[in-house]
Amino acid sequence: MDKIIFSRNQDGSITTNVSLLITTKLPDFDVIKGSHEFRVGYDGHGPNEFAANILWHCNAENENDCRKYAAAFRDEILHKCEVEGDSIDFKTVHDWMDKKGMKYRTFDK
Repeated sequence: MDKIIFSRNQDGSITTNVSLLITTKLPDFDVIKGSHEFRVGYDGHGPNEFAANILWHCNAENENDCRKYAAAFRDEILHKCEVEGDSIDFKTVHDWMDKKGMKYRTFDK
C-alpha cells in the first residue's frame, strides 16, 4: 500500500494500516497491557508514537531516526491532516524525510 490511512474511533483512538513496531516511550512502557493507542489532533505521546511508526512504516532505515524526528513529523505533517480521518501518501512522507536528511529503503518493482 502506498498510503497511510487512518480514521478516528468514537473513543478517540484511531484505526490505521500502520502497525505498532517501535515505541517512543521509556523502556518500561508496557504495550502489551493495552496502555498504548495511536492518536491524532494534539501534541501528546499518542500522536508522537503514531508519527514515529509512520516513518518506520515508510521504510526509514533507522529506528532511532524515527524516534528523533517523530515530533517534527507530527507537527509538520500530522497536524495538517483531518483529525477525524485522512491519508498521507508515501511520497509525501519520503519528500519530508529527504528534507530532514533521513534515509529510507527503496524497493525495485
